[in-house]
Amino acid sequence: MQEPQLPLRRIALSCLGSIGKHDHTLADLLQKEGVIDHGLALLSHKDMLIRRQACRLLALSIQHHDGAVDWITRPAREALVETMKAADGTDGETGQFAATLVQQLAKRSNSAAAQLRELGVVPLLVNHIAAAAAAPNAASPMAAAAALGHICDAVTDAADAAVEHGAIGALKGVLSSPDVRPHVCAVLCSAVAAIANAGDSHSATVARSGTLQAMADATLLSGRKMGPIALGLARNGLSKAI
Repeated sequence: MQEPQLPLRRIALSCLGSIGKHDHTLADLLQKEGVIDHGLALLSHKDMLIRRQACRLLALSIQHHDGAVDWITRPAREALVETMKAADGTDGETGQFAATLVQQLAKRSNSAAAQLRELGVVPLLVNHIAAAAAAPNAASPMAAAAALGHICDAVTDAADAAVEHGAIGALKGVLSSPDVRPHVCAVLCSAVAAIANAGDSHSATVARSGTLQAMADATLLSGRKMGPIALGLARNGLSKAI
């Protein structure tokens, strides 16, 4: 981590992320040894690949318990949103890892979700999903969709921002692609449901757009094999949206 050569630092970050992903104890060890703080500082690094690996390290390490959300301070969250802005439209893989960190934060803390909404992350998540709808080989939209769903569930006006920036069309575009795997479609169903559940006008917007049919076609009516978790997400998403 102290090496001046960037490739070695990227590899070190990747290895540390692979340690932190296993369990609560190892993630806490990384935090106590100062690794997490070092990763936070690297969210503002000039090298985007360093930022990418820092996002991965942090996302994998905070996934084990809600208290770990506090490791990611407000300045770090601001740097995270800036990383998504820098990656927007140019670096889909870095955007994907940044969205994964947003997902973990928003999933575990309503206050973190509200702060990320305040910092302007919603349109960036929508852009990442839209990029996947436009290009079959783009980075996966799953983390961005999950993050968007958690934020819309936690923050009353987040669905307004999502609709304003074209989230419904972006999510429908990905759901309508035959190349997207069923478990990814199931997560997207949860995101649509979170938007639709925000109010009558939102549910009407989803219904008029034809997205409910796209949700069903991509999951329950697709004839493709789905695991129990994905099947549950798809069913819950459709029920909640309706």
